[in-house]
Amino acid sequence: MKYAWAFERSVHSVRLMADFAMESGISYQTILQGTGLSQQQLLDPNMVVTGHQELQLIHNLVEQLGDRPTLGLEVGTRYHFTTFGPLGMALMSSASIREALD
Repeated sequence: MKYAWAFERSVHSVRLMADFAMESGISYQTILQGTGLSQQQLLDPNMVVTGHQELQLIHNLVEQLGDRPTLGLEVGTRYHFTTFGPLGMALMSSASIREALD
């Protein structure tokens, strides 16, 4: 069964979360456990990751820092339209999400 979230996506979001983890005292080895990704791959701007890899990293982040009630907000404030590449740019210049996706 293929899930709607199971598409390949840019490494940027995973790198953003991994960097947040590192700044919070979690090693790359710990945060990347089970993802099949290396620290070096996070530096490749052309790298793509699967939905499973991103969800595994999120799982690891919550396992390590889940006692922080503001975890989602802390990570979320690091996202900007540019994090989402061309889609983010389309969102910035469109009147609605529907218009951006068209």
